[in-house]
Amino acid sequence: QFISPPVEAGDFLRVRLKRVILDVKLNERRLTMATEIIQKEEQLDNGWTVWSVEGRIDAVTSDTAYAKGEEILERAEKLVLDMRKVSYLSSAGIRILVRLFKRAKKQEKEFTVAGAADMVKMVLEDSDLDTVLKARDSLADL
Repeated sequence: QFISPPVEAGDFLRVRLKRVILDVKLNERRLTMATEIIQKEEQLDNGWTVWSVEGRIDAVTSDTAYAKGEEILERAEKLVLDMRKVSYLSSAGIRILVRLFKRAKKQEKEFTVAGAADMVKMVLEDSDLDTVLKARDSLADL
């Protein structure tokens, strides 16, 4: 029978504290990654303004995304959200799409989305937003 050497309380607490610190650092890293959203804007020759978003559009990032979309919509007559690099769309993301669509319609402007894939595309289809927004498969379809 194997008998382990006695462990002092201080040793146990140091190991436990190191583990807690590591867990906190990993969770901070995950939170930082989840809150990052990259947004770019470009003008196409056909008059559409492309708003490209990379990352998640969820409760954490939706306010930032909406503010940027609203800012671009003030300058643009036709705005398309390029969703090729959107990895996740929550109900908060759906809300900002609806708000931007309504705002564009009220101002007699156009707003649509393009390039959604995988789960993001399924969310748009399940909510019928793909029909309402006249979603395009790609920017080439504008």
